[in-house]
Amino acid sequence: MKRILAAGLFFGPSLLGATLAPPEAQAQAPAPAAPPASAAAPAPASALAPDPNAPEERKINLVAAEDPEQDDDDLPPHRGVFARLTAGVGIGHVSGQLGPEPGFKPIDRLSHTAPVLAVAAELGGGVQNFALAGELLYERMLTRVLEPSRVSFSLFGIGLGASLYSTDDWFVTGHVRWLMMLLWKPEIPCWYERGDATSGPGIGLTLGKEWYSHQHHRDRTYGGSPYRAEGHRDAERGKGGIGLALQGNYASLSGNPDLDYLSGLLVLTMTRF
Repeated sequence: MKRILAAGLFFGPSLLGATLAPPEAQAQAPAPAAPPASAAAPAPASALAPDPNAPEERKINLVAAEDPEQDDDDLPPHRGVFARLTAGVGIGHVSGQLGPEPGFKPIDRLSHTAPVLAVAAELGGGVQNFALAGELLYERMLTRVLEPSRVSFSLFGIGLGASLYSTDDWFVTGHVRWLMMLLWKPEIPCWYERGDATSGPGIGLTLGKEWYSHQHHRDRTYGGSPYRAEGHRDAERGKGGIGLALQGNYASLSGNPDLDYLSGLLVLTMTRF
């Protein structure tokens, strides 16, 4: 019992001092050290930037979305100032009747077929893949009639053309023209009487395909990121294009003489729209 009392007297003041210590003293006591952090928490990935922890399949999809192919159906329509130059070769046929003149024997049943060179120019304007333009035309038959008299043929025309384009640059053009056929008869003695002319209405139809350069540009950016949520890129059609077309022309030339003219051409087109 004496030993127990002695121990209590020895340890008692220390226990009471620790228990009854003032709050200020307790506040000054050092706090236990925090365990060291194993690694800094990763910053949240931006919704517009690739996540390095994303699965491999998702990374591939994000990269593919950076530069998608532009569908031709998304190209803006043809509109604005319209200019087209065409040049072509083909076959022409003229038929009718040529009466007698001094030094020129009559041709009662004229039927002449020959290679043809043709050029034409159109200038106008259009909206929403439709264009209306004025037109100048020239066609020349490369060989002339030799028997019973010599005569050569050239055709001039002025008219109006209406062109309709598809989204992939196919086009069809209808032509309405007033045409003049010039005849040259070298066997007539007086040189100023060797020329002759007849005129009348004509029509034409052109069907072809043109190719334009496509210019791509970005519509907007998101914080400089190359990745897009949708759309990604816009496209513009180049101002100029070249094409190939088939053209058919017909003219009914009434007067003196009365002639019918028909031609079929393969033409190269150079267009600015």
